[in-house]
Amino acid sequence: MNILLLYIREFYNLAPLKFVTNIILMVIIGMLEGLGILMIIPLLIVAGIIPGINTNNGLTVILNHCFQIIGLQVSLPNLLILYIGFIFGQSWLQRRQSILNLDILQSFAIFLSTRLIRLVASAEWQLILSKPNSYITNVFITELERVYAGIKFFYK
Repeated sequence: MNILLLYIREFYNLAPLKFVTNIILMVIIGMLEGLGILMIIPLLIVAGIIPGINTNNGLTVILNHCFQIIGLQVSLPNLLILYIGFIFGQSWLQRRQSILNLDILQSFAIFLSTRLIRLVASAEWQLILSKPNSYITNVFITELERVYAGIKFFYK
């Protein structure tokens, strides 16, 4: 658990604004996904596709009121345009978050690689020469890839 908190602290220290923006986008996208699923049935009820259900409660009343304020007629094409616009906005936010995630992950990978190279360069050479060459190569290739995979898993 301490290692995970250390990673989170390093992410935050590397790019605080991007990190906070990413967390906020994660919360907003999660809420929008739930709201998108929640909106399907009330939209169909308001459009009259599902007959025989009381339209005087909950989200259907809010949707009717919003359409009256805007001045649009409640019809299936208008509701579909509203829903497609909602899903488009959600997809756009997910794309922005993916780009931000990639930027943060690449910055962190470069940061870790640079820090490792600096530590190896400043290490005692007698210690490095006493280790097999495959040990140092393994750290640079295999272990860094393992850390990158862990970072990607953390962000998903």
